[in-house]
Amino acid sequence: MKEALWSIAARQAVKDGCTKLVFADLDCSFVRQDWALDVGKSFDGYDVICPQSCFYRAGQIEGVKLGLSKSNGYCHKTTGRLTGHPGIACGITAAFFTGAFKSRIMNAVDGSGDQCLWLKLRPGIAGNDPYTDRFSHVLAPADLVPLSPLPRIGCANQVMAHHPHGPQSNRHYMERYAVTRECFPKFGDGVAYLDDGMPCYSDAARGAVWRRTTAIVTGTSTRGTVEAARELTRRNLKEAGLEVYGA
Repeated sequence: MKEALWSIAARQAVKDGCTKLVFADLDCSFVRQDWALDVGKSFDGYDVICPQSCFYRAGQIEGVKLGLSKSNGYCHKTTGRLTGHPGIACGITAAFFTGAFKSRIMNAVDGSGDQCLWLKLRPGIAGNDPYTDRFSHVLAPADLVPLSPLPRIGCANQVMAHHPHGPQSNRHYMERYAVTRECFPKFGDGVAYLDDGMPCYSDAARGAVWRRTTAIVTGTSTRGTVEAARELTRRNLKEAGLEVYGA
């Protein structure tokens, strides 16, 4: 959902003459109030940047254990590899947004749009991104075709805070990804767009199964298992008379 809203706003911003676009998750904020000055300068010479070099989880006991998380942009700038965290915020030039992205940031059924973005941006495939095994649609290297030409990736020097909205332990990322992969196995599948730019399911019947199964999988306070999520999804697909791909 958020990527669709970002895209709608960005298309209007480009029409209004904006040349640099910054997107941030609603539950995050910059530590410094003058962040825009540094971030604006950090676009020079790059197509895509991470506005933050790192972030921390504010007010979360689990976050204290994790400490500072480096961004993908910072890791690319310092090591040449996208081994950082893919979320929180990103910056894209208007030219790159309208050109390479065709004025739309990709949406994902399960909310992993930030991983979609970096999987399309990253300059390599095997062993380059520790989040690849968590991503719902990665079936084979052929599914991951980098953009051509490769984008120039930079990073600003900001620190961001991720504010609490429930414990990390019951978000069921892996189980949710498993449900998505069973319902919509192909990378980029599952999402269509209405005339106003908002997303909808590309297949209403499979979307209904995804919604019902995800509600069950994420409705518990304890972490389940990926295999149990897969089996439940397959049963629900069969009950709905839909093909089971067995991804």
